[in-house]
Amino acid sequence: MLNRWLLLDADIAWTHARYATNNDNGELGNDIPNAVSKVGSFGITVHELGPWSAGVVTRYIGSYPLSQDGTLRGPSAIVTNLLLKRDLLPNLAVTVDVLNLFDRKYFDIAYQQDYQVTPTSTVVPSGVTVHPGEPRQLRVTLDYKF
Repeated sequence: MLNRWLLLDADIAWTHARYATNNDNGELGNDIPNAVSKVGSFGITVHELGPWSAGVVTRYIGSYPLSQDGTLRGPSAIVTNLLLKRDLLPNLAVTVDVLNLFDRKYFDIAYQQDYQVTPTSTVVPSGVTVHPGEPRQLRVTLDYKF
């Protein structure tokens, strides 16, 4: 906390996840699929500035292996969210969130998966299946405390 109304915070983590035995599980390599090695978040919050509060948080998720041999990788992602809050009464507040503020294209998750388009089509080996991240969204919340 920098002062009574301004807070800076950051969280960072690095890992080096590997199988102890190379070529374990009958697969080549020792990468652990979907084991993210770098994550972080950085936030700035202004609170109790009269009836107003605001904050911005940026989250980073680094690239990660999708296959044990590391030939397929999931892309990194950076997403920023914004929050603006106004106390209307001692027990009533309205909050506006802008999720994915910069409308970045990213994947919530990606994974290696052999797949078929139809039951009779050819199997596509070492395919990558993804769930796209949400586009920019506006969320309004009315908070009543009793």
